[in-house]
Amino acid sequence: MFKQTLKIVMPIILIGIIFLIAHNTYKNTQELTESPITVIPTNAAIILQLNDAKNLKKSLQSSNIWANFQNIKQIKKISKKANEISIFFTKNQSILNSNQLFISIHKVSTKKSANLFSMAFKRENIQNNKEIIALFDNETETFTYDNQTVYFSSTLNTYFSFKNDILFYSANKLLLTDAIRISNKNTEDLFTNPLFSTCYNTLSKSADINLIVNYNNILHLS
Repeated sequence: MFKQTLKIVMPIILIGIIFLIAHNTYKNTQELTESPITVIPTNAAIILQLNDAKNLKKSLQSSNIWANFQNIKQIKKISKKANEISIFFTKNQSILNSNQLFISIHKVSTKKSANLFSMAFKRENIQNNKEIIALFDNETETFTYDNQTVYFSSTLNTYFSFKNDILFYSANKLLLTDAIRISNKNTEDLFTNPLFSTCYNTLSKSADINLIVNYNNILHLS
């Protein structure tokens, strides 16, 4: 009797487990879909996930790994902007969705590399995207690329754009337009690569900084 009951119950339990795993996978995928990391072009050499941007300067100063990358020009630029970024996140907590900021470094030409910044904000607190842009500069020009509005600040020499509740910006126009293409749902992003997805899911959620390095691309940075 017990064996017959076990034969009936075990398949039901296994099916339940499969459905649970599928649901969790779907849930994680949905969360990643609206993450700022989804706008980062796939040629990123370094991705810096800052989980506590308010204390960025302090976190970088205490990071031995970060110190080892100071020979890279774009890394030095980020270090110089650390205090500015910390102040920005501290002042705008009511608008930003979290203290999380992504900074990625890309090779954009033979002798040049550039940074892309991306963050999430609370759409319900904002009437239009210009309110977000105004946090950086009140006077910007606009143009359209791939059906997306691009804001350009001549004062900051920076290009801004949006994907739903995600703001991303760069001083390099080519990198910004690459991010716009990536933000298109029909374009492959970092999570198209199963290896990246697996590695990303192992990152510590409690760490102040997560550093993701693509050693195939980092050798070309200057």
